[in-house]
Amino acid sequence: MNRAVRVAVSSRLLSSCQMRFVSSDAEPTEVMRSRLLYQSRKRGIKENDLLLSTFAKERLPSMSEEQLHQYDKLLNGISNEWDLYYYVVKMKPTPDEHNTPIMRDLRKWATNQQKEQRLLQPELYD
Repeated sequence: MNRAVRVAVSSRLLSSCQMRFVSSDAEPTEVMRSRLLYQSRKRGIKENDLLLSTFAKERLPSMSEEQLHQYDKLLNGISNEWDLYYYVVKMKPTPDEHNTPIMRDLRKWATNQQKEQRLLQPELYD
């Protein structure tokens, strides 16, 4: 198989395997909170690990179901971790579908107005 054919086949496979966000209303709320807390800690880039894990530890317990679904869509609907980071720190304009109240809260969290030291992820359990 020549290189052009391999590239074409690889491109088709990649485009057919793109992840799509699917929300599940059947998931119990506490299970969703636990999953989102874990997913906030294991992002793939340290910047998001720190930013999202501290936000989740502080905010997840008080989020409504609608807010949980918005946060879930942010974490699992944006496939590129750097794009998510750039949206949160306002280095790129956020697409309308992700410009939600939770994104605005996350942006405010990222400004760290309290000047807290957030050098480590919080403990998973108290």
